[in-house]
Amino acid sequence: NEFLFLSDFFKKGVRENFNSSFGRTLALVLENLENYLLGCYDVIGLMLMIKVTHLQRLVMQRRRVPILDAFFDRISLLLWPRLKFVLDANLKAMRGTSLARMGIVDLTPHYITRRYAELFASMLLLQQASGSGKLGGGGGFEGGAPADSMGIAGGGEAMLSQDLCTMRVEMSTLLERLATQLPGAKEQRVFLINNLDQVLQVAQERQVEMNAELQQLEDMLLQQRELYTEDELAHSFSNLTS
Repeated sequence: NEFLFLSDFFKKGVRENFNSSFGRTLALVLENLENYLLGCYDVIGLMLMIKVTHLQRLVMQRRRVPILDAFFDRISLLLWPRLKFVLDANLKAMRGTSLARMGIVDLTPHYITRRYAELFASMLLLQQASGSGKLGGGGGFEGGAPADSMGIAGGGEAMLSQDLCTMRVEMSTLLERLATQLPGAKEQRVFLINNLDQVLQVAQERQVEMNAELQQLEDMLLQQRELYTEDELAHSFSNLTS
């Protein structure tokens, strides 16, 4: 609104007048954001900020007001690297987890599984909302990126998809390591079944649409159920299954 007013009132030198009026304010916003992000480890908050920034950019493109393009670029260049840093920190923590610090392992879903399930489902939901219009609508505006994107010309989305895949693999590995704390193969399979089912149940409760990541977990769950069934049949009906 201020840009349009300056354009109507001064006719010429609109960009210079706008920068003179708001340059220091925008610089202060960027400085405060950068300082805040240094201590931010909120994956979901960062994803929300990225999406909101992208949608605000689309609003400005629709109104044909390009004055904040550089400002939005700076914000995106602060948010995406921080998101990558926090995701890498989570992955490093999963890889370096000491089983001795994970508490008692029994047949019920482990507490770490619930934490992972909540984070994983929320990230998938935000990623899917980028393509479904739930956070601002699909489609695009002339001269800009579509609303089903999160910005950075698709590079950010590719990074996010890869990290979600890596996170699933690392969590699966961690569950297998935890399962080794149980005495027998049957107990280990029951543990894996209960924990994989926990992740899928949380995703279902959050109404996350089925995608490649969830399909991989569902396939793993099906495989463990089949192995458990075969073991039970071999134990109880060996004369029929031999």
